[in-house]
Amino acid sequence: MSETKTFTRFGNLPTELRLIIWSEALSVRSVWAAVFDKLAEFRSRLATRVGPASYPAGLACGESRWLLEQSHVKFPRGPGLATGPGAYWVDPESTTVYLGRAPHARATLDALGADELRQIRHVALRPCQYWSIYEACRRLAKECPALRTIIIHCDGLGHVSEPLVSEDLSPELAAYYATIPGSSIGVGDWNENFDDLQLVSSLEPCFGDSPPMFHVVPSPSPGL
Repeated sequence: MSETKTFTRFGNLPTELRLIIWSEALSVRSVWAAVFDKLAEFRSRLATRVGPASYPAGLACGESRWLLEQSHVKFPRGPGLATGPGAYWVDPESTTVYLGRAPHARATLDALGADELRQIRHVALRPCQYWSIYEACRRLAKECPALRTIIIHCDGLGHVSEPLVSEDLSPELAAYYATIPGSSIGVGDWNENFDDLQLVSSLEPCFGDSPPMFHVVPSPSPGL
């Protein structure tokens, strides 16, 4: 490996600086989703990450592993949500959980355990009907107390029926979702849509005095 691709004196840096570097390497924004077997009516499920993974940096050495265990949680690939054992390391602060269409959202929330649900900070919904958004938000308010961001991807909202199964999440759309939490994009930022404002005002009461930030984005999404 050339000298431009390695830094052999990394271990000589002050501990505080090394931890900052590891922390930055572990904070990559990503999207977590559940992939379902369309022929098995949600009986066969596999949790997956769509987009870049941050956790490999946490496997580099004992120091980075310690930081990984402090900042990340394990989302299952095992019973109830996977076809095989294991888990993904997920940073709740920088990971968006894709819930997708109404049947996909229900199945994913059913499969996740209470511990995982309590860790979720950001979710993305892709509803077709108003009732499906309201149903999802009522459940999120009850089961995800740490929730800070809800992305609502309006995709023919109110004009088409909810499909029996959700299409797979593309890497391009996942990359777009990953940029939204913490951004200034919000209701009406893409277009001044009174329906969007009404939608959010009807959903915020589900969350009491501290509703999450809603990001309503159109379909097709900008740049996709």
